[in-house]
Amino acid sequence: PNILSENTKYNTGCFNSYSETLNNTPTNSNVFPGSQFTLKKKASSDFDISNYPIRTSVKIFNINNDSLHDLCSGSLISKRHIITAAHCVSNLTTNQLIFDSLYVSPIFDNGEFNTNFKSSYVSKIYFFDNWSLNGEDIAILELKEPIGISTGWIRIGFEAQDTLLKQGVFYKFSYPTATNLTIDPNEYNGDSLYYNYGVVDNISEHRISVNNATGIGGESGSSIIKIENGNKYITYGVLSLTSNISHS
Repeated sequence: PNILSENTKYNTGCFNSYSETLNNTPTNSNVFPGSQFTLKKKASSDFDISNYPIRTSVKIFNINNDSLHDLCSGSLISKRHIITAAHCVSNLTTNQLIFDSLYVSPIFDNGEFNTNFKSSYVSKIYFFDNWSLNGEDIAILELKEPIGISTGWIRIGFEAQDTLLKQGVFYKFSYPTATNLTIDPNEYNGDSLYYNYGVVDNISEHRISVNNATGIGGESGSSIIKIENGNKYITYGVLSLTSNISHS
């Protein structure tokens, strides 16, 4: 209880040594009205998505009748573990798994798998017993293949002092699958990686969120990642509710 801040180690992977320099300055341009968090943009339009830490972003598919179907977003946190939202994989009231088979792919983009990185089936799923949308809506997917050896992975962290979480810039990389032009001018179908970034302004016991920002279906499970280029890439939560992009 006397440890107020801690995080796991990150790894840049063995694919290459290149890391993208991500903007660490809050902006008032192209933001959700009343916030300092940007609207989503296609990641490949601004970055080489094969570089770290972007390549730690994954798309999660469920498999039905031998076909892949859009499900959620996630992030690599070890060579064979993904962090995402529990509601993506578990029934809220019964703790039962929703799908028989899941498939995870790093930086899936433009409807194509990235040929530089392997994808993997999920072998195990971990989540909190009797989780809730207002509590521990978090799951860890264990992969059959250690695809993170190549991509690398980001840190998991916690911070006891809310004021410190309101400092710095946070990024989100996700796979929106739905279109709602009343809240977002883009059209989405889950085929590409998007990003947005900015300042978080609402911290509670179980939540990190951004007032006046809104998520889209398919973004569930995407991390809220504090970025300090070349030093810290820490996820503090995963998207649970689209309203105010609220992270468990």
